[in-house]
Amino acid sequence: MQTHSLRADETPSALSREGYNMSAQRYLEWTLSLPSPRLAWLEKLFQYLGQHTLPTSHVLELGCGAGVPCTIKLAQTVDKVVARDISSTQLDLARKHFREAGVPVDNDNGNVELREADMLTLAFPGASFNAICAFYSIVQLSQEGQRLVLERSFGWLKPGGYMLFNATKDASEGVVMEDWLGMKAFCAGFGTEGTLRVVEDIGFEIIECETIETEGDAPFTWIIARKPGNAVP
Repeated sequence: MQTHSLRADETPSALSREGYNMSAQRYLEWTLSLPSPRLAWLEKLFQYLGQHTLPTSHVLELGCGAGVPCTIKLAQTVDKVVARDISSTQLDLARKHFREAGVPVDNDNGNVELREADMLTLAFPGASFNAICAFYSIVQLSQEGQRLVLERSFGWLKPGGYMLFNATKDASEGVVMEDWLGMKAFCAGFGTEGTLRVVEDIGFEIIECETIETEGDAPFTWIIARKPGNAVP
């Protein structure tokens, strides 16, 4: 696959917005055709939150995509889901999937709030969420952007809250794939060890970490981190 370094006229956010608006359906079909550890790790998160906390939990999902399978599973399990994605086409698909599943969204009767947004520009009050999830989304930011989102997520979490996300196995300052599923796509990361250092430097405790290689996809490191219970909100 032909690749190039990020050019002066390209940004990771613009590439994601344009790419997924163009190829959201193709991306959805591709992801659903592959085995994925997403739901297994989401179940791990539910276990850490615990049966008493889950029914009242507020969860932020960064990069919810088409809403399947994780956003809908969250909506069926926790009290409130705040879901953000940079692609309007992805959000249109997510709303379609919620309607088909009979799950109310974006109204007073629903517990899911879908909004179009760049995760780099998000702002929430401190200690707003019991957990934050990011499935295959943070890796589409620059290293600087990833650190920024992780730092902000630490502040958005309640003391004792959890962050679930995946990171690249190998370190890379970033590369643009010129034709990935019919779109340009950017990917970067600190690698496993580098990501763990960043997460711990921010103040998180590492709860679980595992590098998983699934058939037909690149290897990713899955991480559940915890904001200490005595951390300042």
